[in-house]
Parts: sequence; C-alpha cells; structure tokens
Amino acid sequence: MTSELTAYVHVGFPKTATSALQQSIFTCHPQILYLGQPFNSDELRKLFEVDILLKDEIEYDAAVCRDQIETYISKHKNDQHRALLLSRESMCYTMLGGHDRCEIARRIKGLFGEVKILIVIRNQFDFISSMYSEEVSGGLYISFKRYLKNWWNLYDISFFPQLKYYELIKRYQELFGDKNVKILCFEDFVADQKTYLEKIYQFMGVDTLGARVPKKNVSLSRAALFCNRLANRLITYDVGRPFYMEPTRGLGERPNKSLKNFRYIYKVGLNMALTNFDRLLGLKSYKSLYPEQWKAKLHNLYAPSNQKLQKLCGFDLQKYRYPL
Repeated sequence: MTSELTAYVHVGFPKTATSALQQSIFTCHPQILYLGQPFNSDELRKLFEVDILLKDEIEYDAAVCRDQIETYISKHKNDQHRALLLSRESMCYTMLGGHDRCEIARRIKGLFGEVKILIVIRNQFDFISSMYSEEVSGGLYISFKRYLKNWWNLYDISFFPQLKYYELIKRYQELFGDKNVKILCFEDFVADQKTYLEKIYQFMGVDTLGARVPKKNVSLSRAALFCNRLANRLITYDVGRPFYMEPTRGLGERPNKSLKNFRYIYKVGLNMALTNFDRLLGLKSYKSLYPEQWKAKLHNLYAPSNQKLQKLCGFDLQKYRYPL
C-alpha cells in the first residue's frame, strides 16, 4: 500500500461487541479512515466480502484489489486521519466453513503489508450460547441440546473448531510478528469498558474518545427465548424457502428484506416486542444451560488450545471460566 497511514485489521471474533465497536467507535472516530463493516459502498463490500474472502487463488487478483483500496483511500483521506482500519469478523470465522482463514491472512498481508492485527476472543461456552440466542432471533426453533448436536454432526464445516483461538493467533503472529498482533478478551470489555477502549485507542495510536459503546444484538431472557422459539415453530422464517439448514438460518442471510415480505416483518416485529418485554420487566439475558455430556465434550475440545493461549499471551483465562 502506498498510503502513509498505518493499517490495522480487526479480524474478529464475532459475538465480542464487534457490531457495537464498528457502529459506535470505528465509523465515528475522526482520526480513523474506516474501510470495514458496515460498508459505505457496494464496491467496498464486494472487495472484502467476495474478492478477499471467497475467491479461489485462480480468480483472486491482488493488483485489482490493491488499486481499489488505494483509490478509496485517495478519495476519503484527510489530514486528521492517523490510522487505516478494516474490521470484518468473517476474516477469522464462518458459520459453515468455506473460508481458508490462513489464506485470508496472507491476502491481508499482500494488500496492506506491515499491518497490525486486532483479535478479540470470548469464553467458548458463552460464545456458543450467544450464537444460539442470535439464531433463535433469526428464526431457529430447535432446543439448545439439538442445536449442539446438529453442529457437532457437521463438525468439520461448523464453527466449533474455529473457536480454537491459539491455533489462529499463532498463525497471525508468525505472519505479522508477535508485537503486531493485539489480543483482547471480550470479558474485559464487559468488566471495564473504558479501560478496554483505551487499550484499542492506544494500540491504534489515536486519541481517546469519551463515547461509550451501546449494547447491540442483546440476547433474550429465558422466557422471551422460549416464546421466540414457539413463534418460530408456528410461523417459520426460513430464508425465503430456498436451500435451508436448521443451524444456519438468520435474518442477516435473507437477501430480500422488502416490506412486502410478511415473514420478514413478522420476525423483526417479534424480536422488537420480545426485547421490549425483557426491558420492561427487567429480565436478564439467558445463558443456555449445557448438559453435562456436552459440557465435557466442549471442554475437551477447547481446553488444550486455551492452555497454550494462556501461556502464549499471559492471560488469566481461568478468571473468566474459559475451558482449561
């Protein structure tokens, strides 16, 4: 890249306040030239959602992508900007496989050069529970136990193995250098938002803002979650009835959000009503209870990776009850 700005890439993970950071901090900071989600043009979206993430090596053209990025920078850069930032959690995570995450990292390196990487992790038990709640909001009606079973049966293309954080972080450190990869825990954001944000500002070399980050994608209470599942069963929302798999349906995956679409209006309206229901009654977000069998399976899956990560980064993951 010919830009004089230092490039930063926030590669994920999802369910770590990514939407809140993107909408309330990254897009609003006057010293950040922002390229990420929510994208402000179809061209930019295609560049990062298709070219970098999905195209195979034969179809991918780094020179074309580089030219598009530099053209965007030249049009939008001003004297206030100190950092160039791309934020997209699907760079390190995908619901049904298909992305070569190491190849994506190499493409980032090829496009931006000496880039600095931000990765935010979350307790895997809480991550999966939050993902289940989000998918219920998107139309899922099956029980949490069946949800776990369905994804386990699809293990090789599921998001389960992608939550082995150490393996991905180690690859990024090897590619970009240890000092250029910043690792944060989502739980620190929950515990002390101000200090957490200051770490991000300091890492990116920009001024601290006084703004707080409002909560996005709020998980429902146990009662609201049950009502949502029941309603989803009665009036299904299945991504418009094309190819469909139970574990993957969601509002964000539907291409047609027309107001003429009854099912879409119904689903959005129901989510709003249940969220307000929780707020009015002061009900807390529900964390799904893991059957002992699944708790043991997932612990055995993630504990070895978390133990290595704890040694690598010096984190006290036991403090937040990560599988160890």
